[in-house]
Amino acid sequence: MEIQSITILVGVLLLFPIAVVLLGELSLRLELAGKKYANSVNVIRNVLLPLMAIYLLATNLGGYESDSTINKVFLTAGVIIGLGGLVGIINGVLFDRDTDNKVPKLFLDLGRILVIALGIALTLSLVWGLDLSQLITALGVSSIVLGLALQDTLGNLFNGITLINERPFKVGDYIEVDGHDGRVVEVNWRAVRLLTRERDLIVLPHLKVAQSAIMNHSQPEEHWAQKVMLGFSYDHPPNFVKRIMLETCAATPGILTHPPAEAKVDDFADSAVVYEVEYYIANYGQAEDVKNDFMTRVWYAAQRHDISIPFPQVNYHREPQADKEARRKLQREADLSYAVRMLNIPGDTEKIGRQDGVVIRSYGEGEPLINYGRTQGGLFFVLSGVVQLKTKDATDALKLISELQRGDFITQLLLPGSRKNAIAAVALEDSRVVYFPESVTRRLVNRYPKLAIQTEDILATRRKQVQKIKGESRRSVLRNGRR
Repeated sequence: MEIQSITILVGVLLLFPIAVVLLGELSLRLELAGKKYANSVNVIRNVLLPLMAIYLLATNLGGYESDSTINKVFLTAGVIIGLGGLVGIINGVLFDRDTDNKVPKLFLDLGRILVIALGIALTLSLVWGLDLSQLITALGVSSIVLGLALQDTLGNLFNGITLINERPFKVGDYIEVDGHDGRVVEVNWRAVRLLTRERDLIVLPHLKVAQSAIMNHSQPEEHWAQKVMLGFSYDHPPNFVKRIMLETCAATPGILTHPPAEAKVDDFADSAVVYEVEYYIANYGQAEDVKNDFMTRVWYAAQRHDISIPFPQVNYHREPQADKEARRKLQREADLSYAVRMLNIPGDTEKIGRQDGVVIRSYGEGEPLINYGRTQGGLFFVLSGVVQLKTKDATDALKLISELQRGDFITQLLLPGSRKNAIAAVALEDSRVVYFPESVTRRLVNRYPKLAIQTEDILATRRKQVQKIKGESRRSVLRNGRR
């Protein structure tokens, strides 16, 4: 027996059991780890290794020539089984991962085709000794014909490769393309498959996807902003309506607290003030359910707070404007009567109300009634809401003096030696006031001593508060300067 044959025999007898044991251990570990390609390792261990051992023994010890048909059959079978195991292992290594890191299925298909084509070519050339040059030439000619005949198919293939390379979306993303929207469930060599909210499956060829604008609702951030347009009556103050809408957002399950929801006035339409409510949800797939819940809660919130939701209509009433004017007049008289009583003016309410410039004003949150440093005479009597009084310190920053509520009043404040107003009055929330112009205020102060005393006492107190704030701030600036 030749030395080479003995070496091969010893190698097979020693290495074969070792390889079987090692691959068995590897397969067991992969199965325990839940890897799907453990079966491919088992195929190599249980089929390919014995087949190759038989081939080596038959070639070197059985007297069969290496180019005999039976050896070629054994070797071809080994290549086929090896290719199957290799493709399974490649598939598992590249694709048995978390969703975010998965290699797209298109690359799996291309990889399988490439491995199988190379395996077949090598087997025909090296094992069976076939000359593939003529076949390659024929394939080159036929590829031109096939390329012309399969333009759309090849276009889908290469556009698919481009999309995968750019990664504008991944499996699991919610996208909108060519008028269709849904969750991406598969990206293969030919098309993108979308699952809509109606549970329909839409297949979009890569050519169509590449030629259309792609809107990805899941990137760059998972949470998604949803805008809802709502119309409410002109009778309700916008800030009040916006506050109710934001409270409704906060009470609706599925609406995120961060980023915070926003409510804005969008338009003054024919029959309603249109508001835009924008809130955020965890992902686009929840959009319809969250919107349904939110809109339902809006209706109930509007009922609780007596907010009317109008719709385009033509109604015929006998005297709607007269009724509205009557209600406004009664409300005005009630407001003026309350102001007259609180200001210790025992005069006729109707007579005072007829004075030029005496009006009832509404201020929204953040709006100034009196501006700092600007001469603005007259008296503002608070009917509802909260108004903050502020002054500027030595650093020119606005500091809070006090908060005024229903029954309090405001006038400009002049410090000794200065002709500039030293306070600012800003509505902390939606507020209503009765405004008495400077000429009317002067006559009332001259006519009613109690109002004059009350006004002077309040101004003296506020003057001390302003001087204290400015003095403390000035001393703080000096101390910091010495340091």
